[in-house]
Amino acid sequence: MLPLKKVVLFKHGVGYFEREGQVKGDASIDLHFRASEMNDVLKSLTVLDLNDGLITSISYESTLSLEEQLKDIAIRLPEKNALRGLLSQISGAHVAVEVGQKTITGIVTGIETIKRQVGDATLDSPYLSLLIEGGALQSFDIMETKQITLLDDNLKKDLQHLLDVLIATKRKDQKKLTVFLKGEGERTINLSYVIAAPLWKTSYRLLLQEKLSLIQGWALVDNTQDEDWENVDLSLVAGLPVSFIYDLYSPRHQKRPVVRVKEEAAYASPESEKTVVDYESLEIDGDLFQYEIENPVTVRRQQSALVPILQTHLSGQPVAVYNQEVRYSNPMSALLFKNSTELTLENGPVTLFEEDAYVGEAMLNTLKPDEEQLVSYSVEFGCIISIDSDNETQAVHQVYITQGFLELYYYELDSKTYFINNNTERKLDLFLEHRFNPGWELTNTPQPVERIEHFYRFRFDVPRHKTKLFTVTECIERSSTYIIKETSRETLSVWLRKKYIDKKTLRTLEGIVQLTEQLTQIKLDIETKENAVMAIFKNQDRVRQNLQAFGNTEAERGLRERYIDKLANEEDKLAQYQTDIDALETQKSATEKTLNTQINSIEFKAKL
Repeated sequence: MLPLKKVVLFKHGVGYFEREGQVKGDASIDLHFRASEMNDVLKSLTVLDLNDGLITSISYESTLSLEEQLKDIAIRLPEKNALRGLLSQISGAHVAVEVGQKTITGIVTGIETIKRQVGDATLDSPYLSLLIEGGALQSFDIMETKQITLLDDNLKKDLQHLLDVLIATKRKDQKKLTVFLKGEGERTINLSYVIAAPLWKTSYRLLLQEKLSLIQGWALVDNTQDEDWENVDLSLVAGLPVSFIYDLYSPRHQKRPVVRVKEEAAYASPESEKTVVDYESLEIDGDLFQYEIENPVTVRRQQSALVPILQTHLSGQPVAVYNQEVRYSNPMSALLFKNSTELTLENGPVTLFEEDAYVGEAMLNTLKPDEEQLVSYSVEFGCIISIDSDNETQAVHQVYITQGFLELYYYELDSKTYFINNNTERKLDLFLEHRFNPGWELTNTPQPVERIEHFYRFRFDVPRHKTKLFTVTECIERSSTYIIKETSRETLSVWLRKKYIDKKTLRTLEGIVQLTEQLTQIKLDIETKENAVMAIFKNQDRVRQNLQAFGNTEAERGLRERYIDKLANEEDKLAQYQTDIDALETQKSATEKTLNTQINSIEFKAKL
């Protein structure tokens, strides 16, 4: 196997492995991989002969089971009496048997057992029967033969394949891959591949000292392979290059259709359509950064290691950070850390020491060169903070009347006052993080130094042994909407008193109210007439039912005539009611048209 030269570990679960070594003449190189790694190996394996040799082929073990691999081989190796069991399976094979000083060739006809008396014991001795030249049969005690040589090349190949397969199945979850090379003289072979590997991790130490502060970075790498990484060049890459698993290892069989012979005219072969590639579905992340480890690294198989990736001067300022959702009563002691290295610092835990004393821990986000982060590591009990909240709705500041609606605009204010009591012996450089209300704007408040995902971040000093008040006020514009045609005279009076409208607009709106009242009365009159009509219909039904019940007596005839006269009178009333209703509907339509025309003509705007 070529020695391992280089390992590159990525942050998305793969590793790049490079091997390089010397071969001479025609040669082969064996590599062993786990079955789960074969798809990645077959997808990424690259072999280079750096001295003009040829890579003729690469073979690898099948995914088939033992039974499937041996189904075309008739011979098997029994677990007991292997020689006897094998010879019994090769009847008809040409062999050469070496007995004493003689070598006899013949054809195997079988194995027979002969009982022999040795002292008081009776033993079963296996004898090999051969058909030799001249047609004679001869038996040989297998235990007395020095060597039995197979003369059939095909049989020898089958036996060798049987042994190879059996040996391969003994290697737990290991698949062999062989690279065949052709060339002359000594040559350099470079071989590389990508397989799954554990994610590498980072951790940091911040050493805070009065004169000189340092940052030290370590990478944690895991060698889960069955091979030592001995003095390899190690690189660690962060980012998310595209990577996926594709099944190249499993054999594929396409089910083919059965074609029946038909007598028909010839036809042209169809044209295949081109593959359409959805480029929008492809993701390529080019934001990669890499740590090159200066010295060769050794990591033993199934072990892990801490590898130094960074040690340099630290650029940072001691500050305090307050966020009521982190801790309500106290700010956190923090470091305003700036990445003054030329490297991108991968995210990871950081442990802080101050003058050789442990002071706390934090998480460092991924930082590009010159980016800053607040690293909070302990509670500052010397500073006490309390909060007073207030919500206020301000007076209307703008009025619009348009398309039949009056809209009043006003501001809602939300304020928080932070009471910051610094009881320490030093001035606090305080970052205050205030969760903002989405859609609201700051008002009467100093501008924050930055706005992060959910918070405004303000920065100011708090003198020692002093209490500082800091108020954050946010505002949003709200509105209330009124339908003009549903407005009463009393509401108009309120609007005039609050100066939402002027007197001219008041007169116009009073005309709207008058038309609305007229329209309301017309609708009531129509409803009254329609109720009267329904009452007549109901009474007529009752009268008609009574008429059907009358007989032919003189009294009943008189009563029938009275009911008939009543029905006639009600029919006259019905006709009058319908005439009145039609007139009211016409009046209603005209009033509604006038009302809508006047409403739509009103355009008013005022700032208060």
